[in-house]
Amino acid sequence: MDNENIIKEPFRSYALEEEKQTKFEVVSIKFNLEDYAELQQLKKLIEQPKDATAIKTLMKLGAQVVLEPKTKLILDTLTNNRRNNKRSGLTEF
Repeated sequence: MDNENIIKEPFRSYALEEEKQTKFEVVSIKFNLEDYAELQQLKKLIEQPKDATAIKTLMKLGAQVVLEPKTKLILDTLTNNRRNNKRSGLTEF
């Protein structure tokens, strides 16, 4: 193939107009080494190589778990038990 026939296009934006108007909030996250290692394992589990996308995906999955009625009942029961035990002075089981 002859390189002289290649037509190079100048850079152009591929974002749609509505995407350009979307506002974003940038959040910095600092991980200790143990938490970062856990994130790396979770990224492999969900097959997502990018940190930011993996964190967003895990956040959405976590929200579904916490907001699901049966799971919410379990979490509420556990936190109520912990609060009641602390109020009663029970710290060991």
